[in-house]
Amino acid sequence: MPDADSASLEQIYDALVQGYTNTPIPGTKWKLTAAHKPDNIDDVSDDKLPFLLFDIGTLALTQWKVFEQYTTWNVSATLKVKGEPGDVDKIFLRVIQALMLRTYEILGLPVDDKGNVVPFNQATATLFDQDKLTFLAERGAPVITAIQTQPSDGKYLKATVQFGVQCVLNLDPRNPPIAKVAIMEVASIPGGPITGDTTLPASVGIPTFSSSDDHAVTLGYDTASPTSLGPGQGIAGTPPSQQLRSLVINTGTATPYALSLSAGTPTGQLAAIATFMNWQSNYVTQVATWSSSNTAVATVDANGLVTRVAAGSCTVSCSIYGATSNAVAVTCS
Repeated sequence: MPDADSASLEQIYDALVQGYTNTPIPGTKWKLTAAHKPDNIDDVSDDKLPFLLFDIGTLALTQWKVFEQYTTWNVSATLKVKGEPGDVDKIFLRVIQALMLRTYEILGLPVDDKGNVVPFNQATATLFDQDKLTFLAERGAPVITAIQTQPSDGKYLKATVQFGVQCVLNLDPRNPPIAKVAIMEVASIPGGPITGDTTLPASVGIPTFSSSDDHAVTLGYDTASPTSLGPGQGIAGTPPSQQLRSLVINTGTATPYALSLSAGTPTGQLAAIATFMNWQSNYVTQVATWSSSNTAVATVDANGLVTRVAAGSCTVSCSIYGATSNAVAVTCS
């Protein structure tokens, strides 16, 4: 069975394509076909429609800490449907609805012990309890970020669908390059904002979990109410503070633990990464509590953004679940 801690980008991409294969379309006898071949959607025969043709998309790499890069993967796909004159729009909307429902079923790309992507529901949750199912992308992917339709010719209708996938690339030269999957964010519940949205006072999203053999800890938000859960408010089990292995903050630059600010460059961004006893890593910048040793020199906001106040030096650190991070040395000129 694939291991989420060593899943390659190729495995994640193949799982994404497989996850939408044979998706049933409500109200019809059709099933959605998903593949990354042929190269042109117009080469697909009518008997295979509706068809979702995946493209490799674009990767955006941001240095997260030494030897690791946070990867935002925007995977593009072209959707083509066929219908009788006058009903192609109706068929298209049914396909889109099926696509959206399937996306909620395969959040995290759950893969069983045979390597097949399966929906995560009450039936397949037993596989997870039996260690026969793993999440290649935890609960941060896939998410549909955009759907752009093209004008219909009355018989066919095409649209571009953008999927979002996130992971952390391990680029340590002592190890082969692999994708180490981490929970970066979660998809919002219908009508709710994305967890971690700093424009709103209380984010709402589906819960994410950092699990071990004996227990699990919530790292997300309550879906039943419009108020967010605070750090450490998880389901029953070992307290998060006892599960935390390390809490590290860095600048994501060549000098990861030192930050230089000036009047011309008055701000700098820090990132916080928590690692748990099962080696699950989580980006916790926006849920950690930040502090500066001397606010007369530099301040730090709730999102880890350090701002110069005056010339001098200080340190910046953060805490979560009762654990305190390393200190980043800040020099202001």
